[in-house]
Formats: sequence, structure tokens, C-alpha cells
Amino acid sequence: MIDPLVTPRLQSFACLFAVAPETALITHATANASDVLGHAATDMIGAHARDLLGSELWHGLRNAASNPSFAERGVPMAGLDDRYDGLEVRAFGSGPLHVVEIAKMQPSEFGATPVLEVAQMAMTQLVPLATESEVCAQLASQIRHFSGFDRVSLWRITPHGQAIVAEEAKRRSAPSSIGQTLPWSDIWQDGLPLSLLADAHATLVPLLSSSTAGAPPDVTRALSSPPSPGLTTYLEGAGHRASVQLRLTCAGAPWGVVDCQSPYPRHPSHQFRALAETLRPFLDVKLQSLARA
Repeated sequence: MIDPLVTPRLQSFACLFAVAPETALITHATANASDVLGHAATDMIGAHARDLLGSELWHGLRNAASNPSFAERGVPMAGLDDRYDGLEVRAFGSGPLHVVEIAKMQPSEFGATPVLEVAQMAMTQLVPLATESEVCAQLASQIRHFSGFDRVSLWRITPHGQAIVAEEAKRRSAPSSIGQTLPWSDIWQDGLPLSLLADAHATLVPLLSSSTAGAPPDVTRALSSPPSPGLTTYLEGAGHRASVQLRLTCAGAPWGVVDCQSPYPRHPSHQFRALAETLRPFLDVKLQSLARA
């Protein structure tokens, strides 16, 4: 029996399901599972993960659970059988459950250029900069150049609980957003250091469960976890439908957010996300050095 009182809702570009590792039974699945996996959520819930989805995925999930990043940031899964060709699979832990998120793979924004080469070019340009303002302006320009997003804004977190657009890179004809503010909580959400909104107009899909499944998994570490309503409202008001956000820290404390915006639906590639996450620790160290100068 499927519980009609669904709990979390997620973005529809990915499907998500949870497995109880001690039984290998699927306890939760998003209603769009058939669009990605070809199995209806109602058929998945209560089924044995290995029997339904393949022994390679099941063994890959067990191996991923031994990775130190499994409980915090999630782990990509590779080397799966042919049914997962063209799909991006990642897994993370949530209490007693193992959670798998699957989405269609997107082409790299960098073509054949390796992510590490792109990251090296970006860091080489950022190293000699002597002020926070220069770093912010260069970072916004770099990410817009590499990604092709319509606008890249850099939000600075203020001591008063606000976030303000301090720098941006955009089309010349687009109106400026410099100086715009939002509550900090609309910009900085706990979970992954990088989050995305693939389409602000798309309907969120519910996470279904059986009536005996217990509490749903924490989905804040899912890429398909929806952003705050305040950010969605802001984007739609600015004429944008998609956004990728990279949260920056300085000495581990919240510092700012790089927000990439598009007027069209967009799901960035794992290569772009890898670039952003490669730059994040470098920028933490760079910002610390500027703060001490």
C-alpha cells in the first residue's frame, strides 16, 4: 500500500529512491521513477533493490556506503551495467537509509577540455589578485565565460543577516542586479556546497513510501532538493528559470554565494559541478589570505 500523504517533493530532472541496507528493500521512491528508470514508484517500493535494479548497482551502493563522503556530500557511482548508460548516479546516506539519485547525463560545458585543466586556468588568473573586489569580479566573469550562463551574480553575506549582490557578469543589455538584497536564509541553505534549480516552472515530484516505511530520508543532500521559495520568487521576478549556486566560505564560515542564472531550463553537467567544487576550497584559502593582508 502506498501512503497518499507524501512527504518531501523534489525537482523532476532526477529520480530518487531509498533503500534499507539491512533488508535491501526499497522504502521510498519519487513519483517520476518510471521516466528515468522505467519502473513505476509503486512497483519499486517494497521490492528488493538487487533484484529490481541489478546486482552491480546494489554492490556499488554498498561500496559507496563505506566512503567517508557518503554521509556528508554523497558519492558518484560508476561502473554500472548497460541500463545505466547515459545516466548520472550518485548515492548518500540518511540515517538508517541509503539514498540513490539518478539523472540523465548532460554534455560538458567545456567540450573535450578536462575539468582540472579548466580549474587550473581559473586559479592561475585568481592567484595574483590583491583585493576581495577583484576576486569577486574575476570569479563572476570566469564562471560566466566557462559555463555560458546568462548572468552570474556574486552575493556577499552581511553581518546583518542579509545577502547583497556585490559583483556580476552578464549580457551587456541585461539590467544590473548590483545592490539587490535577499534574506541570508534564502541564499544560504544547508546541505551540499552546490545546489541547482533546473526549471522554476517545473512541478515538483513527491517522494512516495509505503505506510510502514517510517520517516522519509533527509533529501537536503540531493541535487534535486528544491531551493527556498524566496530564491525561486526572486529568479522568476528577474525573468530567469534556472540557477546554480556555489556557496563560498572563508575559514569555513559562510562568506558568499556564486549564483549562475539562465532564462531557460538548464541542468548543468557533472563536469561544471566538479569545477565549482574544485574552486571552492581554493577560494576559501584565497579569501583567508586577503582577510589577513
